[in-house]
Amino acid sequence: MSKVSEGDDIAIPNEMLSEDFLVSHTLWPETTKLYGHGYEITCLAAAKTKPLLASACRAQSAKHAAIILWDLTTITTMKNMQSLEGHGLSVTALCFN
Repeated sequence: MSKVSEGDDIAIPNEMLSEDFLVSHTLWPETTKLYGHGYEITCLAAAKTKPLLASACRAQSAKHAAIILWDLTTITTMKNMQSLEGHGLSVTALCFN
């Protein structure tokens, strides 16, 4: 694959983008992913005192509106600790207190 330079036209497919496409056409290749959300992540929050991350995604139904808690003790595994359900639509902000 050739590198994309300024002025090049890029045809972006309608299907899921491959790792090769992302690495060659974006500035920041992905190193760690959060699997579990049905749509794009809209907000994140990190706890100050514990290795814990909370994430939420865009949702149009309660099925996808859950907040997921992640255990960050091992960054490579990104273990899904718990799913907090009960929201009807997208969660737009998260904060640990």
